[in-house]
Amino acid sequence: MSAREDLLAADPAELSLLLELPAHVVVTERLGVTASSAVWRGRDRRRGADVVVKAVAPERRGSMEAEARAMARAGDHPGVLTVATVGTGPGGHAWTVTDEMRGSIAELAAGEDVTQLLRWGAQSAEALAHVHAAGIVHGDITPTNVLIDPAGHARLADFGAAVMQRDVPDARPGGHTPAWSAPDRRRGAPATPESDVYGLSATLLHVLPGAGEGVRRRVRRLLARGVQRDPARRPTAHDLARGLAP
Repeated sequence: MSAREDLLAADPAELSLLLELPAHVVVTERLGVTASSAVWRGRDRRRGADVVVKAVAPERRGSMEAEARAMARAGDHPGVLTVATVGTGPGGHAWTVTDEMRGSIAELAAGEDVTQLLRWGAQSAEALAHVHAAGIVHGDITPTNVLIDPAGHARLADFGAAVMQRDVPDARPGGHTPAWSAPDRRRGAPATPESDVYGLSATLLHVLPGAGEGVRRRVRRLLARGVQRDPARRPTAHDLARGLAP
């Protein structure tokens, strides 16, 4: 059985042993799997918080460690998902523990009004501006990577494709989701703050209702600038935050 198959086959008790999780983190159920990771729901008994455990096989350890470094560099910001704990199991499986979110903006947008969606958009843009100021490019902003926490605040998540602008060894192209990527990224260019703005603008255009249903025209014009083909014509994340504020 491969290391990835070990993750997929493990029940909650076996997973805790396989990953050598801290005793205060109790895994309860599997939430889902991807080609490279398994995600589980759990409980941090020390903090009294519902959490999510994300684990990857040993060959993906470097990517997860890079993601954890990027999120740590972003610091304690209300718009960035915080990694509570990170570690490596005895067999080389890497894992992180984060607080459980309500869901993604893609899942929750249909039940919210325009004012709330704009508030989430502004919060996401503020977080993105903070990330960029810290020398980080997210690299893969999509509707499923903007999460909403239990208090109703938007948080950027999944920094697996992040690029550290100030670290030459980490200046790699990074992965991305083509459907939400800027044209320059699809042509093979590296991730930049401008390509992040494209991803967030495309995400918000996707979840916001049409202009005839209450979205102000200036917001539409701002987001249309965010998805310009020419990166130099896109607004900054700070510009987005200021323009999206309800």
